[in-house]
Amino acid sequence: MNGNVMIKEYYQVIKKEQVARIENSNLHHVEMNQVNQTTLRLFLNGKVGLAKAEGQYDDLELEKSAFQNVKEGPSYLAEPTSNQQIEIVYNYMIAKGTDFVADMRDFVDTLKKLFPVISFRNYIQLTDHAYQLFNNNGVFLSYQDHFLDMNVCFEYMRNGVTNTGCFLFRGRRYEKETFLTYLSSLFEACLRPYLPIPDSPLPIIISTQDRGFFSPLISLLSGDHYRENPSRFSTMQNNTAYHPSFSFYQSNDPEIHFIPFFDAEAVVNPNFRVALIQDGKVVTPYTNKEIALSTGLPLTGSSRDVWGAMPVLSLQAFDVRSTHQSLTDILQGGHGLLLHQLHYEQNPDSEWLTAKADHVYLTDGKTIFGLLPPVTISVPWREIFSDRLKGVTTEPIVPFSNQFGVVFDAISCQW
Repeated sequence: MNGNVMIKEYYQVIKKEQVARIENSNLHHVEMNQVNQTTLRLFLNGKVGLAKAEGQYDDLELEKSAFQNVKEGPSYLAEPTSNQQIEIVYNYMIAKGTDFVADMRDFVDTLKKLFPVISFRNYIQLTDHAYQLFNNNGVFLSYQDHFLDMNVCFEYMRNGVTNTGCFLFRGRRYEKETFLTYLSSLFEACLRPYLPIPDSPLPIIISTQDRGFFSPLISLLSGDHYRENPSRFSTMQNNTAYHPSFSFYQSNDPEIHFIPFFDAEAVVNPNFRVALIQDGKVVTPYTNKEIALSTGLPLTGSSRDVWGAMPVLSLQAFDVRSTHQSLTDILQGGHGLLLHQLHYEQNPDSEWLTAKADHVYLTDGKTIFGLLPPVTISVPWREIFSDRLKGVTTEPIVPFSNQFGVVFDAISCQW
């Protein structure tokens, strides 16, 4: 970077949220939340001056503040991105009606009528957000989105004990009847007696968006591990360590996720994603500009913004490649265990992945037959995505969501 050229780079986040609160199965009130944050990074002489503003701001004052901070600012030896302009806008109609609150009140009221013995709480949120990154180096990147975020918790009694579950959904499409059909199958299973424990192990089904399940893999692939000793990665690179059908991507694909298609250093990948594992072979860890520059590793553009500070390394979202099968096809006509509400044993040094699932639904891929008792699963995490992988669904396991099903076999279950 030419240290004599001053580059001004702005990162802006604007969010508007309508939050409908649910208490005792009633939609009580709506909160309006708003965030408007700007970070200015001023690159000069290999240093970065930082300044931040909330809401409306005076650009000259912000620049003055950043300039005063250059001398004591962090070093930055990478080249700021240049000459890139992309704008993506999503503005789908979330529901058939035009009134978000009325639509969601009708949805909650219907759930209450259908399941009077279940108590519902928590929130449903409508989010409008916009992210922009631009500089005087020819960059203008802009992403706007509009989506529904549901976190509807439900409580019911079983043998005198209160049980709790949550329906989590994030998406740009809402159809009341589809959601009611899906939730009814789960709630009806919860209200019936437990099914008998299977005589033999069954495949388990996990959401591809269950970050906890993928956390050991995410940790392994962090470029931070190879910052001081990049040669460590050479022992892994291009080795077939996983099932040949397993591909794992860092993803900023706005069709699937609800984050900007660019990272906080204005890196945009072709097709908005990059393979970290391809056909079972480890390709690269995820990196930001600093790590890529200091280690020689490929730049994956995995930096997350921090208001008023330098970006940090973060795998914000990921995709697992589908094996182009339905859940029924992956189960091959048999049954599987759909695990909800998993609680993970947090031990970063353990070679085992251990988790307890509060809700275990028996399914053939089309029908929910009932609920089994809570179960604890345990498996050496390095084996999860090798021989134990059966497939990844081509259709979401939650309607209109980005939650696909990944199916594993031969995983130990303790009932």
